[in-house]
Amino acid sequence: MLTIFSMMLTKGEDHLKHTHLLAIDRAHIWHPYTQMKDYSQEDHLLIVQGEGPYLFDHEGNRYYDMTGSWWTTVWGHNHPSLIEAIHHQLHELDHVLFAGCTHPPATRLVESLTKVLHPSLSRFFFSDDGSTAVEVALKMAYQYHKNRGDRERELFIHLKDSYHGDTSGCMSVGGIDIYFSHYRGLMVKTIEVLPPIRKYTSQPPPFTESGGDERVLTQGLIRIEETIHALWKNLAGVIVEPLLMGAAGMQVYSRKYLTRLRELTKEYGILLIFDEVVTGCGRTGRMWAYEHADIVPDILIAAKGITGGMLPLALTITTDEIYYAFYDDYAKGKTFFHGHSYTANPIACAVAHANIELLLQTRILETAQKTWEAFHQELLSWEGIPWVGDVRFIGCVGAVDVVREKRDEGEVLFSPELRIGRRIAKKARQYGLLLRPLGDTIYWLFRLNATEKEVREVVHKTFRAIEETVWEVQHTDAL
Repeated sequence: MLTIFSMMLTKGEDHLKHTHLLAIDRAHIWHPYTQMKDYSQEDHLLIVQGEGPYLFDHEGNRYYDMTGSWWTTVWGHNHPSLIEAIHHQLHELDHVLFAGCTHPPATRLVESLTKVLHPSLSRFFFSDDGSTAVEVALKMAYQYHKNRGDRERELFIHLKDSYHGDTSGCMSVGGIDIYFSHYRGLMVKTIEVLPPIRKYTSQPPPFTESGGDERVLTQGLIRIEETIHALWKNLAGVIVEPLLMGAAGMQVYSRKYLTRLRELTKEYGILLIFDEVVTGCGRTGRMWAYEHADIVPDILIAAKGITGGMLPLALTITTDEIYYAFYDDYAKGKTFFHGHSYTANPIACAVAHANIELLLQTRILETAQKTWEAFHQELLSWEGIPWVGDVRFIGCVGAVDVVREKRDEGEVLFSPELRIGRRIAKKARQYGLLLRPLGDTIYWLFRLNATEKEVREVVHKTFRAIEETVWEVQHTDAL
């Protein structure tokens, strides 16, 4: 009886504690990319534990983490090898400035990365997250040309609907108006080109595993070729998310586009920057997306999954040619003046090293291919369903656009006021799924070690959540 009474007291105390925590959140915390008025009558999910692909809230409800916690986790949550790496490093060195000092975790991480990168990508600049790493890349490319005496090259090309971060330089090369339109006065001038995706193709064809038919590729190439031919003398660099445009709705495009882009940038002496913050560490089925096109960029940006999703860390990785454009006597003024307080934090470097070694030792990118093929076939089976507008996928990532209906002349979208994506996310919680739509696009970003059974189960549950939501909207709301 005493034990039961004690358990009742503990549960009561936990309830009061969690109520208090949610009250603090509601009273003081401003969440990212969130209209806080949406939560005027509800609380955010209070997540208290993670294990494998699952997250648990304070009431014990279990949710499959369909977003990889904002595209960061590689193995799911709390992988023992990664935890051990953090635990070990905590007893060695917590932090030290990285200007004038180095440390074993950073050198070990770089040594591991050289095993999975093209040999020409041999110089590593550490920073904190994807945005800071992109800022590093832009400044590096800009100053590279200045250091070489070419002072006319000041512009960057980026793709419409691209996303590279939220700091000023990143926003300048970002192409999503709803995110950045308020901040135009803070941005520098850049050149925006329509990407080679179905959305910007006349009479768009069905999706294929190569990103669409030749029409999509051809129209995209015409746009980028014309722009580079016209402006090359003023171009410092071109920055793209290779093969997969994440925030654009997990848009997949042809590797042939990257091949031609590499040819053009080499021809005109323009630096090619690949933002692999999302695509790196195996997301596309290869360690790096650039491998699909059998090319190498001048600058590669890695973050998110580099630590397996455990701690913030990022790298801007480049070539000897770019590095030596900065290498000179101090008085020449060619130093790269950039850095962050937590540059190359030893604990983050230690877990990143463990993550890269785990990728190598498990050979997960080879063994997971069958799982991703099954995943892709599951999504292809959705085609023909009235509310499925477009289906696309690459590696462990997939997406579907939810539409009101399809007609011969095109897709009819739901009214934005209905916020179908948000409704689906709420419904999905009833099926134990935690997702965060991109508008009315529902996407999956699985851990690399997901099982085929796990993937099929999650896809089937997602289907039911979407189907039920669409039915409810069609029968209760004015369309």
